[in-house]
Amino acid sequence: MLYHPDKNQDKLAHNKFIKINEAYAGLTDDNSSSSFVEHQNTKKETSKQELEKRMEWAKNYARLKNIKESRINYISYIQLNKSPMRLLSLYVSIFSLLVSFLFILDYWLLSYDTVECSFISKRYNSNSNFYDLTFENINDPSNKVVFTTDIEELRKISMFHPISSNYKHTYLFYKSKIFRQLLTINCRVSNKKSTIKEVLFYNKGTFFQMIFLFVVLFSLPLITLISWGPNSIHIFSSYLLTYLSLFGFFILIIVLFQ
Repeated sequence: MLYHPDKNQDKLAHNKFIKINEAYAGLTDDNSSSSFVEHQNTKKETSKQELEKRMEWAKNYARLKNIKESRINYISYIQLNKSPMRLLSLYVSIFSLLVSFLFILDYWLLSYDTVECSFISKRYNSNSNFYDLTFENINDPSNKVVFTTDIEELRKISMFHPISSNYKHTYLFYKSKIFRQLLTINCRVSNKKSTIKEVLFYNKGTFFQMIFLFVVLFSLPLITLISWGPNSIHIFSSYLLTYLSLFGFFILIIVLFQ
């Protein structure tokens, strides 16, 4: 439609529109091949009358091609509606958008819960090259929390508060309200002006480290719902984005229960 004479009044665009449709007809329609080859082999300058005929033919061909594509989309849409994929796509799309909304709500919109803990132990995980720091919830001693970090972050944290069982200190953490993910350890220091500064170190063991990926992945089915109808975008997204969302749920379950 970029070069269609109803959309683009440039003469060069008109010529391109004619040539594109003739080329497409020559490659896809045996009945138009001879016309296409004939025009391709014509080396002399085309007359105005001949150009108008070719333009009229190109318009009609483009219109018929659109009708044909619309019929194909409609048939595919009917077949999609009669298949189990219709309900699967609908339910997966709605559920994916709900999960994406909960992620946004939990990570960006809602305030975090503050958890006070005391240090218990430190363990090096050779598989991930991370340190797992275990803390005990002061208000609920039976509740243990694990904060995962690398060696560089651990050194920075230790500069504020030594990570040791011999060091009696209350560590503050931020925890999300909905998914109850331990997000950050908060180190508070005071400068020369006696103003308290809070330095946050993020937990590398939470799936919120991939929050942007999951939000984008589970928001994509919105395309399926917005484009609802007998069109190629809706039909294509009903299959592709549904399977992509299911794959995302599979990855999310693995991350949550690892």
